[in-house]
Amino acid sequence: NSNPKKASEFNFAHIEHFHDLRNTLYHQGNRVTTVPTNQLEEYARLAVTLLKEYLEVEIDEANEQVSVEADYFRALTRIRKNIESLKSNSALVVEYLYPQIASRKIEAQLRQIRTDTGPDDVFYPPSVRAEFVLQRIDAFNKITGQEFAEDDHKVIEDIIDNPEQLHVWFAFEEIDNDDWRKDWEKYNSAADFLEREQDKVSKADDKRYEELDNWTSEKAKSVYEWVKAHVPDVEPKKYVRLFRI
Repeated sequence: NSNPKKASEFNFAHIEHFHDLRNTLYHQGNRVTTVPTNQLEEYARLAVTLLKEYLEVEIDEANEQVSVEADYFRALTRIRKNIESLKSNSALVVEYLYPQIASRKIEAQLRQIRTDTGPDDVFYPPSVRAEFVLQRIDAFNKITGQEFAEDDHKVIEDIIDNPEQLHVWFAFEEIDNDDWRKDWEKYNSAADFLEREQDKVSKADDKRYEELDNWTSEKAKSVYEWVKAHVPDVEPKKYVRLFRI
């Protein structure tokens, strides 16, 4: 990184990503010895470029499959990092505004609701399933101190299954005002997208990549800046700025 002109050609966040991945595998890998092929290919492309620019070492790339997948992998990496920033900083928002529901104990209690009230099984009669829904809403309100109605049951069901989402929900409600429910749906959509795309990257839906890349960058930025402005003596988790594909 001693040559500013050469350094300006690289996004060192990508290098940091692979360094972090290496450290995770090395120190916490639990004997994991393989990673997705697309990550290995991107790592190799980055290494080839760095060697050429910094050491003037040419590597035969005759067998390299040149494609746009690297750009989409980078977009996926940005989306993932911004989701992590959102989750981490949303927890800080909740700790600041609602310290009584920010603990791991609350998360455990929310998970227990599913066990205590029974699954929403299609084989149950509609009346029984409706009663379970009401029981879960009542239990959720008692634990969180909120007053949510039957119309909110879908959101409550999602949070019972993954209590960490509670923080994001309240952060959006605080920061986004009237648009928080729409943003909540987009957040869940982004999380589902990441889960589906975890081991593959393609150009099958480039608009989807661009939309989520843009949205997660903006939302992570807004929550980051809220924490910066309101929570003293805390450094929020950084977000990744948007880079167009």
